[in-house]
Amino acid sequence: MYPFYWYMDDGGSAIMPAPIDWAGFGPSNLTFTASLAGAYTVQKSAYHYISLCGGGGGGGAGNATAVTGGGGGGGGAGICIIRYPVFLSVGQILDVTIGAGGGPGSAGSPTIIQISSVTLIGVLGGNAGSAGGAAIGGAGGSVGSVTSAAAYIAGAAAAANGLFRTSWAAPFMYVGTVSSGSGGGTNGSAAGGGYIPVTDTYANSSGVNGGGMGGMNQISYGDQTIAGLGGAITANGSTPNAVSYGSGGGGGGGTAASTGGSGASGIIIIQDS
Repeated sequence: MYPFYWYMDDGGSAIMPAPIDWAGFGPSNLTFTASLAGAYTVQKSAYHYISLCGGGGGGGAGNATAVTGGGGGGGGAGICIIRYPVFLSVGQILDVTIGAGGGPGSAGSPTIIQISSVTLIGVLGGNAGSAGGAAIGGAGGSVGSVTSAAAYIAGAAAAANGLFRTSWAAPFMYVGTVSSGSGGGTNGSAAGGGYIPVTDTYANSSGVNGGGMGGMNQISYGDQTIAGLGGAITANGSTPNAVSYGSGGGGGGGTAASTGGSGASGIIIIQDS
């Protein structure tokens, strides 16, 4: 299954998602993951299309109070930029930093592209899910934000048993759909469901006293089986599959001193025109 991006027609209106072509990456058509970050010399003077996301936030811990201990909130997804056009000249050197996923209870790191120490574009990682409390689930972590000369768009946290979702909007139309972590559950209440942007569906994370599901974005592959799922009662939250780029970790289940899962690292994709 491919990740998806929004692309724009000549009138600036949104077209339904289409798959990013991951095949055939050449000298100026590259993907950068955590192990490939570094310097890249531009091979062609042309408009390039940049897609990127920050690292996902880690899930919150479960509360150990017997019977009523709440599950931790899922970590928020690193926000993503989809097909942002920028003119690059041959010989320019791009310094590429890939955001790491946050550990349990920690925020993800930013993904940044710089030229001569000046930021061309950057996106922050997702924030951590909150720990559960006695008789209350932890709030889901908020999504990251976009930093560039063009815009600043902030995310919002999910309340316990809640979810926050946003999609691209003015003044920066290239922001992809992204979701916060789901809130954790408590006694008599299941954790909030997670939103999967690629398939435009919701998924239940875990049951009563369970941890919330980590958030995802449009660069994530979007399959629930590789998302950061919340832990069932007493169980640790899970870490998303490494190719679920920028996804948040699941929250730990309640009624035990469980831990949240770590978030997944970000990614950069540069395609020439």
